[in-house]
Amino acid sequence: MVELLGRHRLVTIVGPGGVGKTRLATDVAAAAATTHARGAVVVELARVGGADDVAAAVASALSLRPTPGQAVAELAASGGHDALVVIDNCEHVVDAVAGLVPHLLGGGDRLRLLATSREPLAIDGEHVVALAPLATDGPDASAARLFRDRAIAAGALEARIGPDGLDDDLVVEVVRRVDGLPLAVEMAAARLRTLTLAELARTIGDDLDHLRTDRRDVAPRHRTVHDLVAWSERLLDDELRQALHDFSVFAGPVGTADLAAAVVARRPQVAVARLVERSLLLADPTPDGVRYRALETVRSHGRERLRAAGTAERTARRHATWFAAVVGEVDRQLRTADDGAALAHLAEVFDEVRAAVRWALGADLDLAVEIVHHATYPARTLLRTEVTSWAADLLDALPDGHPGEATALAALAAGLSISGRSAEAEQAAERSLALDPGGPGALHALDAISDVTIYAGRLDESHDRSRTLADEAGRRGDPLYVDVARANMALCRAYQGRHDEALALLAAGPVSEAVAGSAWTAYARGEVLMDLDPVAALAELDRAVDQARAVGHRYLLEVALLSSSSLRARTGDPLAAVAPFQQLLDHLGAGGDLVHLVTTLRNLVVLLGRLGQHRAAAELDGAVADHPSSPSFGAEADRLADARAAT
Repeated sequence: MVELLGRHRLVTIVGPGGVGKTRLATDVAAAAATTHARGAVVVELARVGGADDVAAAVASALSLRPTPGQAVAELAASGGHDALVVIDNCEHVVDAVAGLVPHLLGGGDRLRLLATSREPLAIDGEHVVALAPLATDGPDASAARLFRDRAIAAGALEARIGPDGLDDDLVVEVVRRVDGLPLAVEMAAARLRTLTLAELARTIGDDLDHLRTDRRDVAPRHRTVHDLVAWSERLLDDELRQALHDFSVFAGPVGTADLAAAVVARRPQVAVARLVERSLLLADPTPDGVRYRALETVRSHGRERLRAAGTAERTARRHATWFAAVVGEVDRQLRTADDGAALAHLAEVFDEVRAAVRWALGADLDLAVEIVHHATYPARTLLRTEVTSWAADLLDALPDGHPGEATALAALAAGLSISGRSAEAEQAAERSLALDPGGPGALHALDAISDVTIYAGRLDESHDRSRTLADEAGRRGDPLYVDVARANMALCRAYQGRHDEALALLAAGPVSEAVAGSAWTAYARGEVLMDLDPVAALAELDRAVDQARAVGHRYLLEVALLSSSSLRARTGDPLAAVAPFQQLLDHLGAGGDLVHLVTTLRNLVVLLGRLGQHRAAAELDGAVADHPSSPSFGAEADRLADARAAT
């Protein structure tokens, strides 16, 4: 920073309240004092209220005694000072400071100005340094280290800290909840005088506004988390203040396309840009555009203001309605050539969808049914099994006879089917179809039954259910489900050794324009060709892997990786299969289907045997051979039997 001041005569440190602007500026002043004949002087503007007062405060710091009303003129006349002037806390008088700076810098070239503010001065020659919160990404991150240091310094008892130190996971949780803001981290650490770390972590989400410091050297505007935000908030006009409060409804970062969900300004993007300038929102660049987010301290304050104004319900409804429409559009686009973009958008806003459905569960059950229904297939595609708990909670909340019960049961079945709970999934799907066989959730229910029956080796039944799914999807104009159903029908016939029938089912190619439709067809062809032409099978499976990865279809990527890895495990060079298996296990470890994990481990038994690792193969076989998530049957069972014989 000292070097930066050597190149720029005006440097402004900007950032949210509590991020450490004043502390940094003070440290820089101490380091740079010896490079100026008059050293460094600090001008504190927190209690200064007008343009004349700003000029008078700067003049006083420079030991000038201007006559009343003449401070600006005298500062301009004596502008040859060789000094570093730190002008602290400019945000509430930013126009006055911006007007004064040219006078200060106009009289010579030795004077340097270092300003701190929650927004830039926005004048010529200014070099802005944006100060970000401390990193919170692990137990060794800077925020976590500060928390531990301040906990000890604040007098937390050794017995409370414990012989092994503070729990890393709890420390990370706490510092994340306070956004890594140094002042808020210190406030949280001080609570360990009266709370255990576990109690602090458990309550801090509801207690952010009660974090405070009793330090006498801290300015009143920094005494509580509430004060940090209120100081900036009072400088906003009514429109910006309302936009700030409404932004608190968001659960995480959002892009410009979703700003209208909660920001009620006539020009929401302009309002957000102005809040970013004032360090009340953060702008994070991504490859797909800028994402905007509020610090938890700002959200906590905004939620309190919405509750106090009686508008929290209205804002939450607007947010939930918006994201219900977003997830509905994602569900529709998954049937088009834009399926990759749709999945990417859902991944970005999944936190908002979660918040929307959680609100709707307590306030608008019809909207909750709509969100859960449209989220079912996309969430399954992304292997987001939360849809299971959403559907279960929805079923608990729905009154007897509610028309949404069948839809909720279908969503529950879809979630359970990728969680290894096949029997429960089948039961929920059958109940859904019994209640409303032609309802919105029927395709989800039929798909779930098709999956669990093929996992169980009930191949004729799975084939027939898949054919019903294909017919129903065709009547409803859902080409993607037609492709999914035909792929499953082909798998059933292939596993029965009826390869010609299987290939005939896939001969026409995909019906859907979605990339996933083509990938499902390639995957099924690869499965059918495994025992007929392993080379051709690998080509089809690798094509499915590439297409699934390209659109972010995690479920399809998983099944295609599983098949290609298992084929490599039993053909060709066994060493060449190790890397694909590692890739698959990494994928499964990040939240995959339990049935697929068990199947992967069974195939790994075969690979270990081919690698000569017979003891490891036997131990793994003992763990997964009879796993209840799915029985082993057909060719897989034969391969396991051969592997056991070899060990």
